[in-house]
Amino acid sequence: MIMVLSTGAFAASGFEFIFNVPFGLNINLLPQYNMYTTQESKNGTYYYSGNKVGFDVGASAQIGYMWQIKDNFGISLLGELGYSFDSFNASFDTAKRENPNDITGQIDAPDAQKLGSASFYTHNLKIGILPKFNIKAFSIGVGLGVIIPMAITQNWKDEAVKTLFKDASTKFMNPAGFYAKLTFDYSIFFTEKIAMNIGLYTGVDAIGSINTTINNTSLSQGAHSEAPLLSYDIGLQLGFRFGPKAFN
Repeated sequence: MIMVLSTGAFAASGFEFIFNVPFGLNINLLPQYNMYTTQESKNGTYYYSGNKVGFDVGASAQIGYMWQIKDNFGISLLGELGYSFDSFNASFDTAKRENPNDITGQIDAPDAQKLGSASFYTHNLKIGILPKFNIKAFSIGVGLGVIIPMAITQNWKDEAVKTLFKDASTKFMNPAGFYAKLTFDYSIFFTEKIAMNIGLYTGVDAIGSINTTINNTSLSQGAHSEAPLLSYDIGLQLGFRFGPKAFN
């Protein structure tokens, strides 16, 4: 009898594959831009922006296994490999400089040039894991992994600033960052193992900081700038799922 119950309980376990296309909005959480004349003396001008809204879109493949624990409930463990395109928007209209009389504080820099609005576009590779709890046709996932930035483009709106950054070169200061997310999906099954997923996601992308060397400037030694890229993401995702049901 134990054997019969055990076999019945795990009858729906099996291989699971999901292809997802997420798309949504993000909020820039660290909208600061630091500009200085030399790499050694990072005491230049700090530009601040409010938390601006950008967008992100991507695609990911999730592969793993689902164990059915009991009727209407199963647990999946999936590996994830994906690509994301993220935009970080900012408007640097507030400038401050290091206070020469107080190394712990900053003072207003009213004469500093306002950098104005800018967008940073990144192409990223994501590698992680996604444990998932399946309740009937619903699933809740908790994803965690590394995000590897591959390329970045800066787009400045002000013509003078655009000219300043014309011949600039930008690099990522760290080879990888991290991401974390929660996913909520509903599966519409067409057969016993083929379904379309409709869901929501929310999470954070911590890509890390970028460093830009500005060559087109009147300063003889050139200039550098740094900006951290961290965002809160929320959006929709559509997917194709191949795998067993968690319910009969």
